Amino acid sequence: MNIKDITKKRDNPNIVTKEEWCRQCGLCCHHKTQYGEEAIVYLNTQCEWLDKQNKCKIYQQRNLKDNFCVQAKTALLLCMLPKTCPYVEKNWQYIKEWYIEPIISKTIYKKHRNK
Repeated sequence: MNIKDITKKRDNPNIVTKEEWCRQCGLCCHHKTQYGEEAIVYLNTQCEWLDKQNKCKIYQQRNLKDNFCVQAKTALLLCMLPKTCPYVEKNWQYIKEWYIEPIISKTIYKKHRNK
């Protein structure tokens, strides 16, 4: 099954991703890899555009300038966001049946915990 098939299968008209929900914590800006058939694992490397305060240097143009930056709804449908993300929290009732939280190390969480 490819990405389009997965997002189409999981998409629900009630799922909403509003820009103002993003806390810009930088947690989702870590590189990720797929482990097995379903699990997403956060790596200890992050996007080149993330500064030392975990803020994106190109936030307003991120989807145009970086091919690896995934739009919020796609990231949500592909289970790429942690449960602490507002996009996941606010849509939980629509995704809880299939959502698998990505694997994120304590070191990475700790780095972003105050956002």
